[in-house]
Amino acid sequence: MRALASHYRSGPTEDRDPVAVLAWTTRAAEAGNLFAMVQVGQIHETGDGVPPDPVAAVRWYRTAAEAGDQFGEFNLGRAYDIGLGVPQSYARAAEWYSRTKVSKAQLRLGEMYLEGRGVPQSYAKAAEAFENASGYLIAKYNLAVLYHNGYGVPKDRARAEHLFDQAARRGIPEAKAVMAEIVKRRNAAAKKRPLTEGEALALMVIKGILRAGTAPATTSQNDADFQRQQAHIKRQQQSSMDHATVGLLLLP
Repeated sequence: MRALASHYRSGPTEDRDPVAVLAWTTRAAEAGNLFAMVQVGQIHETGDGVPPDPVAAVRWYRTAAEAGDQFGEFNLGRAYDIGLGVPQSYARAAEWYSRTKVSKAQLRLGEMYLEGRGVPQSYAKAAEAFENASGYLIAKYNLAVLYHNGYGVPKDRARAEHLFDQAARRGIPEAKAVMAEIVKRRNAAAKKRPLTEGEALALMVIKGILRAGTAPATTSQNDADFQRQQAHIKRQQQSSMDHATVGLLLLP
C-alpha cells in the first residue's frame, strides 16, 4: 500500500494523483503503519492536493504519537505549540516535545525552558535540551551562552568559545559578534600585560637597531660615539638570545 502511495506521489507526472496518494497512505495508516500515520497527518495539514483539515491532521499525529512514534510526538507537540487543530497549549506542547528525541523538538523545548513558557524556567533543563539539539546552530549558540555564564551548567569559557566559534563559522550573526568581541578583549589584554624580561630586552634591541639603521650617515659623525653605540647594541643582542626567543609578536 505504501508502495502504491509512493508511486502516485512521486512517479511520472501523468501518474501523480494526490487523492490516490491520500487513499493508499490512509489504508497503510489504518493497517498500523506509523510512518504512514504521520504522512497522512502531513497531507491533511498542508492540503497537498486535498482541502486542508487540521483536525484530521492532529488526529493522525496523536494516533502515531500514542503508539510511540517520535515524529508523531513531535508533530503533536507542534500542533499544541501553534494551536493547529487543537486549543493552543504550551504545557501540552512541552509534554510531547519532551517525549521525543527529534532535534527540532528538543530545540523548541530548550527555548521553552529558557523562557519558562509552559514549563518552570530551568537553565539546566534548557542546556540538556540544547545538547540534544546540537545539530542546530542556534542550539550551539544558546548552549554557548549558558556555558559562558555558568547558567544551569558549570561555567566553562573554553567550551563556550568552541561553540561560539562553530556557530560563527556557519554564519550565525550573534555568534560572529561574540567571537569578534572575544578576540578584541584578548588582544587588549595581551597589550596591557607587562612585558617579560626577555620581551623587554628584545624590544630594546629592535629600537636600537632602528635608531642605528636610520641615522643619517655623514662624514662628520663622531666615530667614537658610533662605535660605543654599536658595542652596546651587540651586548643587547647577545643578552636577548639568552632570554627572549619568543613573544615579539605580542608587542603592541
